[in-house]
Amino acid sequence: MNSERKIIAYLRVSTDDQDIKNQELEILRYCQEKQWTINHWVQVTVSSKKEQNERKLNEIIARIKTDGYTTLMVTEVSRLSRTLGEMLVLLSTLENDLKVEVIATKDRELNNLPAQFKFMRRIFAGYFAEEERRIISQRTKEALASKKQAGIKLGKPLGSIQKSIYDPKKEEIVYLLSKEIPLTNIVKIISIGKPLSLATYIRKRKLNQQFV
Repeated sequence: MNSERKIIAYLRVSTDDQDIKNQELEILRYCQEKQWTINHWVQVTVSSKKEQNERKLNEIIARIKTDGYTTLMVTEVSRLSRTLGEMLVLLSTLENDLKVEVIATKDRELNNLPAQFKFMRRIFAGYFAEEERRIISQRTKEALASKKQAGIKLGKPLGSIQKSIYDPKKEEIVYLLSKEIPLTNIVKIISIGKPLSLATYIRKRKLNQQFV
């Protein structure tokens, strides 16, 4: 039971190819252990580089103020922001100003710490995560520059097709296309992706040509 706890859960991925269901299931498993119920879900597919409004963070803050949510659940705080500065400002607003408990399911030990220790741990964790991303990015750029200088062509081979989240559903998609089911309905039936990415998949796999 929730008792006095009122929970809003936030799910974010950067692209359609990432499975947002994994985040949902992880949060649901955590809540099942605690016998908690999620009162509202906020889901968004957008890069962490986008503005807060596009990532629906302003919507979350507004809902907390108007609907009295006591807890915000995420799988990890990096879902809120990838930059340390913005993350700390958000956490301060949520935990200090709005008195909302932020729970990250991947940080089970951290969730049990007193607020002041939790905040300090997040500062250090955020700093090291940001620094690690910077180093990886720098090394990647240096490696690509080195390959380019050596005359190595970068990118995928011409005409190559990458694996897709739609591959396991290919036969079902072909069948639904044969019945002239709209793409908006197909993605609902197969419970994967969005119409735009599905249209790209169909075009690259030339699935529509089977009915010409």
